Amino acid sequence: MILIIDSTGSIFAAHADGQIETVLAASDYSGKAVVSVPDSYNAQPGGAPPEGAVVLRPAGGVYVPQSITRLQFVRQSKALGIWSSVQAYLSANPEADDWWTYASAIERQSPVLIAAATAFGMDSAAVDAFFIAAAELV
Repeated sequence: MILIIDSTGSIFAAHADGQIETVLAASDYSGKAVVSVPDSYNAQPGGAPPEGAVVLRPAGGVYVPQSITRLQFVRQSKALGIWSSVQAYLSANPEADDWWTYASAIERQSPVLIAAATAFGMDSAAVDAFFIAAAELV
């Protein structure tokens, strides 16, 4: 089974037999947290998500896109006035520059992105806010 999140934040399950079912409509969140967990995770009522789970929507929070386009990344960086600093960082870090040059999308959980964000003094909440704002840009 694959979980799909649409642009409204609704979650659907796509099963191997081709059936798709609504797991949780965006209007049904009512402050619940939504996490992405490994296929091997066996949920227990009241149990905590496994180590490595990715929070897709914090309890009572806003949907955090897990990827943005390079154009959205550039525009948000320019809006924050950090684009020239990002370019300098990429020039000084070959791994980051390769990632930027060849990545088809900017993934929220990328170790390269996380390292760059840390170098810029951004915590997880700041990166989430960056992705939320960037996703609104076209």
